[in-house]
Amino acid sequence: MAIKGTDNIMWDWIVAIMFFGHGMAHLGGFLASWLESRAGFKDESWIFGANITLSSLTGRIMSPLWLVAMLGLLMSGYGLWAARYWWPAIALTSSALSLCLMIVWWRVIPPGAKIGAVFNILVLAGLIFWDDRLITLL
Repeated sequence: MAIKGTDNIMWDWIVAIMFFGHGMAHLGGFLASWLESRAGFKDESWIFGANITLSSLTGRIMSPLWLVAMLGLLMSGYGLWAARYWWPAIALTSSALSLCLMIVWWRVIPPGAKIGAVFNILVLAGLIFWDDRLITLL
């Protein structure tokens, strides 16, 4: 593993903060299934039929997945910041789950939240294609 310099520590902080922010944004997906105020979320579906919405039984059954993705992204941010060996596996899993949720509910999520899909794709591409080289850069 490369010796960390100040520039790399700064990038660790920046990316960790992005993980934390993206993780906290998933709380909105969970809450939108249960609250009347959707805070930018719409009550419709993209993949499922017209009767399956965020506030329907299926949407509410799926809602804990938003929390699982949130927890994984928060753990990824912490793991990166604290230089834990396990953070890439958690980041890969939680980014994949997050992206799947966003694709399933694409027409439901607020337009600004779609930036999170780009973040997920960058994380997945970085961890899949750059493997341990990404970890040594951080």
